Amino acid sequence: MKRYLYIVSILPSILIVSISFSLLIGRLYVQKSSSMNPSIINNDRIFILKSKNIQRFDIICFNFTQDGKTFPILKRVIAFSGEKILISYGEIRINDKIIKLPSDIDVQNLLGSDLNPIKFGSPYNYIVPPGELFIMGDNTKDSYDSRYYGGVPITMIIGKAAWILRFLK
Repeated sequence: MKRYLYIVSILPSILIVSISFSLLIGRLYVQKSSSMNPSIINNDRIFILKSKNIQRFDIICFNFTQDGKTFPILKRVIAFSGEKILISYGEIRINDKIIKLPSDIDVQNLLGSDLNPIKFGSPYNYIVPPGELFIMGDNTKDSYDSRYYGGVPITMIIGKAAWILRFLK
């Protein structure tokens, strides 16, 4: 009985600490797709650090709305507001300069695949609107991202991936 009362007495403290942690520092996210393979695989647990200090190639978590439903997803930042992006087979140019992509990004399918072609055709040109980011999944063959729906408003960013916690599986 004493053990039960002890557990009940500390539950409010645990709840307060948990809520404060998620509001101020970050949260845990579970990847539910293969769009970030091989960097982050399906069912990986990722700690998302609340941060607006986003750099090119950071993996971010943001709220995405589709069919009236909003849910968090992970993608990699490729370009910022005002930047001109040109995607062609095997390369990405930002403001007319070829950028060196992280090795985890599948450069063979930057323009989509036979199963999932980009509706805009080849090559793909885009100027990132003010207040938005251009994002892509590392698994370019299987990623629904800015190549399809345009920029992501910065206001939708939850934070950036800080740690992959595979030991929690």
